[in-house]
Amino acid sequence: MNAESWVDRLAGRPAVLRAVALILCAACALVYAAIGLGLIYQQRPDGMRPWVFGYSAASAFALGVVLLLTRPGRIVWILGSAFMILVIVAYVLVAPSRQPSFEIWGISLKIAQLLILASLVGLLVHDRKVRVAAA
Repeated sequence: MNAESWVDRLAGRPAVLRAVALILCAACALVYAAIGLGLIYQQRPDGMRPWVFGYSAASAFALGVVLLLTRPGRIVWILGSAFMILVIVAYVLVAPSRQPSFEIWGISLKIAQLLILASLVGLLVHDRKVRVAAA
């Protein structure tokens, strides 16, 4: 029986991790764009127009797709991980002030963002293993 963890197994497949991060970033960008267009309703901070919230979030995730495609590397993975943590924590902290506190689109987006975070961390783990092995 191999004691290798699922993180180690996935970290050995950087192409899969990169594809997951790219696909989910693009999906988040599309969902946030739909929120901005008013096609999907989501609670947002008081006074914020749906297009401001939706388009700003869609732009951030679209930028993530562009960076993952054009500048893959440790800096992008670290910044992307930090951004995912910030987005997820902000959602949880703001949730009690909304009615309802959690909605299906918000939870679905957070699940996707957790998977993006896991993929980026996996890429960092893989990169670390490669660097250690090369040393």
